[in-house]
Amino acid sequence: MDYMKLKEKSLKIAVRDDFFNKYKYTQLGNIDFVIAKHVIDEYAQALFDEFDDDEVKSVLWAEAKQGTTHDIYESFVQLILTIGKERTFEKYLPPKYIGAFDAEKFAFIEYHEIQHIFYQNDFNWNVTPSNHDSKEFKQLHKLCEDLLEENSILFRYESQGQELKEFIRANFKTDKSVSEKISVTNNNFTFVFQKWSNVVKPTISVDWEKVKKAGIIAADFFLADLRAPSRNFLRRR
Repeated sequence: MDYMKLKEKSLKIAVRDDFFNKYKYTQLGNIDFVIAKHVIDEYAQALFDEFDDDEVKSVLWAEAKQGTTHDIYESFVQLILTIGKERTFEKYLPPKYIGAFDAEKFAFIEYHEIQHIFYQNDFNWNVTPSNHDSKEFKQLHKLCEDLLEENSILFRYESQGQELKEFIRANFKTDKSVSEKISVTNNNFTFVFQKWSNVVKPTISVDWEKVKKAGIIAADFFLADLRAPSRNFLRRR
């Protein structure tokens, strides 16, 4: 399909239909393009099934641009600024990939490659992400440029459309017979702990004031649950 003449909204619909038609297209704040799928891991499902489905289903957050005149790395920077400004990673479980695309190409980078950027000291996230002339945008672009060049993967629709489909199929699996676990990492630890505190902590029969005086905190129970091979804490719900 020729995407060149499409406005941004129509481009997003066309790309979704052509490459992500097996997935759910949703909205998270001001992120342009969010692709989600069903959680099929029993642990993740048991922990999160009382919350908004999209919190655990996102596999891709991406920035969209109509035409072909936009620098793909600048699109990534705009997306990173959008995520950082809204602290999306604190409200929703981060996806496996973030991406940027236009009418010619689609690029991806694994989220863990850029997650440290959100924890910079003294960086002003309260700027307009689309303002590419701001001091913050230029600062972030300089910080990210080498990282994006070395770690992103890019596909051109015309010559690599089939490879793009294979990449999506391999990395965003929908087969429910495949168990895909959600790992607790530095980038999602706070998010997972907050969910655990809301869902699991109230089911634990302890006097929290007494255990606190004994030097034991809720996080100790959380870490013990993470280390438990059988994950029996999920059955307390």
